[in-house]
Amino acid sequence: MLPMAGHKGYGLALLVEILTAVLTGAAIASQVKSWVLNTPEPTFVGYAFLAIDIAQMMPLAPFKERMDGLIREINTARQGQGQGCRPNLPTRGDGVEKIRCSRD
Repeated sequence: MLPMAGHKGYGLALLVEILTAVLTGAAIASQVKSWVLNTPEPTFVGYAFLAIDIAQMMPLAPFKERMDGLIREINTARQGQGQGCRPNLPTRGDGVEKIRCSRD
């Protein structure tokens, strides 16, 4: 894995590691065997699924407006120099995630 987003990326990666490895009893950090290579041994990766009741945190209408604003901002953001690819959000209904690698 490559570093991303400085301290925020580290914090996010740590949170994911806690939820998917520590809490599930799966292999932790360097104990994980490759999930890319076809190894004969089990990889001991863990999974975590979260369900969030948004209405318990805020009304749905403002949440949807804020999410639409975030999506617009992501889709119109210029890609940083040397930053690689930026994933597009799936088009409604097609279920296919696209990758845009244009150099704006």
